[in-house]
Amino acid sequence: MFLWRSRRPDDAIQKTIEAAVAADNAGKYEEAVELYASGIEKMMAQLGQLQNEEEKSQMRQKINEYMVRAEYLKDWTAKEQDRKQETQWVGEGEKLVRALFEMARELQPSVVFMDEIDALLSARSSSENDASRRIKNQFFTELDGAASSQEDRILIMGATNLPHELDEAIVRRLEKRIYGYSGSDLKAVCKDAALGPIRELGAQVANVKAEDVREINAEDFQVALTRVRPSVSAATIESLVAWNDQYGVSAT
Repeated sequence: MFLWRSRRPDDAIQKTIEAAVAADNAGKYEEAVELYASGIEKMMAQLGQLQNEEEKSQMRQKINEYMVRAEYLKDWTAKEQDRKQETQWVGEGEKLVRALFEMARELQPSVVFMDEIDALLSARSSSENDASRRIKNQFFTELDGAASSQEDRILIMGATNLPHELDEAIVRRLEKRIYGYSGSDLKAVCKDAALGPIRELGAQVANVKAEDVREINAEDFQVALTRVRPSVSAATIESLVAWNDQYGVSAT
């Protein structure tokens, strides 16, 4: 990199650019970018004061050269920071997936529910980054392990508006389909079913101890399904049923 040479040895521009080039050569790229920017600013201010056209042309050329170098270093340092950050967090996604299933096994019977599952388990592609691919592979491994023992009582559920974008591996593993009820609809069904034993007591509820209230059963859910209506449109259901005919077994 050629330096801008001022006619004045003590010129502030020359000193700034010399410092920028020195930092650049030493690998101190962030410092070099700041110094190049400072030097360019000083050169632009002096450019309008020059009378000699040849000197103006030389300065414009050097300004352009320093700007190109500064932009290159700026992009390089930004990418380097991204690489360092990615390296720092490599494996964290897999750890979280393992922790999720370990907790589910520890607290079973348990339910692992994933809303917008397509965001995590979309179809794999050649352009997919390694971190995303590793998380998916870890999830599939844990999912297979969750059903490896007859004693395991872990229910895996997911909700999506875009089943067509799911990876085929998750489509095969989650073979049951529930259509018509959105995630919030299912939440409402569960809440209504949970109130079944309370409604059954009627006016006596104020005099009954909590431990004397019966457990929720399948009939409570059947009643709740008659009380909470699905919010998904018929057209959406029709398209999803067609998808189900190709990929899965309906959970009725």
